[in-house]
Amino acid sequence: MTLVDTQPVTDFAWYFQRAAGIAGGAGYSVDGVPTAYWPVGWPGLLGGFFALTGPSVLAAKLLTLVLGVLAVGLTYWTARRLGLSRLPSNLAATLVALSPAMVAYSSILASESLAIVLALLGVCALTSSRSETGLIVAGLVCGAGMLVRPQALAYSLATMAVLVLYREWPARTRGVAVVLLGAALVVSPWTARNYAALSAFVPVSTNGGDNLLIGQAPGGTGGYRDPRLIEPRINGLGEVERDRAAGRIALFYVRQDPVRAIRAWPAKLFETFLKHTDAAYWAFQTEFDRLMVPGMGADKARYLVFRRTCTIGGNGLLALALLGAAVSLARKEKALAVGVGLAWLGVTAALVGVFFGNGRFGLVTVPFQALMIAAGVQSLRVGRQSS
Repeated sequence: MTLVDTQPVTDFAWYFQRAAGIAGGAGYSVDGVPTAYWPVGWPGLLGGFFALTGPSVLAAKLLTLVLGVLAVGLTYWTARRLGLSRLPSNLAATLVALSPAMVAYSSILASESLAIVLALLGVCALTSSRSETGLIVAGLVCGAGMLVRPQALAYSLATMAVLVLYREWPARTRGVAVVLLGAALVVSPWTARNYAALSAFVPVSTNGGDNLLIGQAPGGTGGYRDPRLIEPRINGLGEVERDRAAGRIALFYVRQDPVRAIRAWPAKLFETFLKHTDAAYWAFQTEFDRLMVPGMGADKARYLVFRRTCTIGGNGLLALALLGAAVSLARKEKALAVGVGLAWLGVTAALVGVFFGNGRFGLVTVPFQALMIAAGVQSLRVGRQSS
């Protein structure tokens, strides 16, 4: 934070501005017009924090820093809840603390820092859900996660499936129903607000159509593209109308050439799990709400070193995670941490296949990759002790 003066740009600046509006009493709006384009969770939390501190980039960075520290501690707690012993759990937490991407995002005003904290809390709640209270807490955390990233529901369902498969979750159908009820209790007030403000049924946000269009329109390279340039017909439409129109056009492209949608998947996976340049790119944006080419000034050497570090660190973490899973499976140990980690990687891969790839989307899997490494280390330790 002191070496690089990271400033919010693009959607990060948008979050900052909406949070300042919330703190100032304008609600979630753009120029006085209610919005639900991006999920409200992160700007809502940031706006509440700004109500105490006043809007400032420094205050926002301090909040993301606190969330990053919480993610480290919650990684340890999650590892223990998933059956790992103390030393591997400490290893998992240390890997998260030293992850270059996690370091970078402690200064980037993205929603991912909050999403990761809620993800780990949700897994901990689900593994503690042998009572109705635990199930309801898991549902409430899932709902909070959906207000940050709507796909949190898919991750929760995948985690519950793993717990059932590993016979660690006796609740099953009743448990799923209670979790969904808890999630609905959190999300439904926001859905009601959207209906009142936008005169349409919008469960969380109105950017799903744009995201689908980015991922399914011809000519993509797997990563982000401006949907307004992809399809000029959506320009000038209202928020809800644009969302629906973009979704219809995207589905038309899928029906027109479903094979193209499948062929695009590897490029999306590369963008999400193997490229690892986004953390450095966003971290070295140093002018507020003005997108620039990073590393063009005096910080060029530092930027290039950090970008290389992110690539090596990110790919190294993923390789070790897959190795940890392989070790655990080869020793015929049904390590719960491996099952949950693979579920989170799998859901992320499926989601980017439907939408588009982005390094930010893979960031939420970093703690779960660390858990898979820790599970592999524990398998090796157990094998060595038994021999």
